[in-house]
Amino acid sequence: NFFLPHASEVRSICFPQLESVGDMFMAYASKLEHVETFNLKVIGDGAFQQCHKFTTPNFPSLVVVGDKFMKENREIKVIDFPSLKVIGSEFMFANRKAKLVNLPKVESIGDSFLYYNENALKMNLPNVKRIGKRFLYTNKSLRELDLPEAEIIDSSLLYSNQRLRFFNAPKLKSLGGNSLYNNRRMTEFDMPEMEVIDDWVLHKNRRIRTMNVPKLKFSGGCFLTKAGKLKKIRVSKKTILPSYVKAREIEETWLNGLEHEE
Repeated sequence: NFFLPHASEVRSICFPQLESVGDMFMAYASKLEHVETFNLKVIGDGAFQQCHKFTTPNFPSLVVVGDKFMKENREIKVIDFPSLKVIGSEFMFANRKAKLVNLPKVESIGDSFLYYNENALKMNLPNVKRIGKRFLYTNKSLRELDLPEAEIIDSSLLYSNQRLRFFNAPKLKSLGGNSLYNNRRMTEFDMPEMEVIDDWVLHKNRRIRTMNVPKLKFSGGCFLTKAGKLKKIRVSKKTILPSYVKAREIEETWLNGLEHEE
């Protein structure tokens, strides 16, 4: 691992053969503007955080980044790492301007990914399998999210987002609590492999009309409590729905089309 101390005055670095750097590499390098490291594959925790002038990161060979990578780099508008596979927690935490995110090979994302970013409009994550807590927690702009390989998503996915209309995750098995909590636009929830939905998922959504969760085994409390327009839900006989589902007023309003599959 390579560590460069006393980096606060550095404006440009070039290490064309460097493959790994340790924790806190170039952290707080407030004057850093340019980095040239074509073979860099592994970056430790806390690297490049608070490098406010480093706005165009280019790491074509990067595979793994640790926690707090580029934390509080607020000016980056495009996030594009074509080889990255593993992302630690608090990735670009407090970045507020990135609108395009292209991470075609990422398989695992830690907690608080792009926390405080409200403006991301397009996400390319075709290979991600696991996503940690608070993914795009404060995002308010994303309207489509396609996660074709995702299997586990921890709590508070897109917690503040009200605009998401399309969410595709055909292999998803578990969705953590408070995910899509404030969503108010989705009308369909099609998750054929879903087994566990935790508390408060889609809590404020009033537009959901159809749900396809044939393998659902458990759903937590306050799941879809306000879904007054739900017409059809597909579950199995083994599904354990919240106790309020049996309440008379719920049955009369949104469970008229309930189907129990064998």
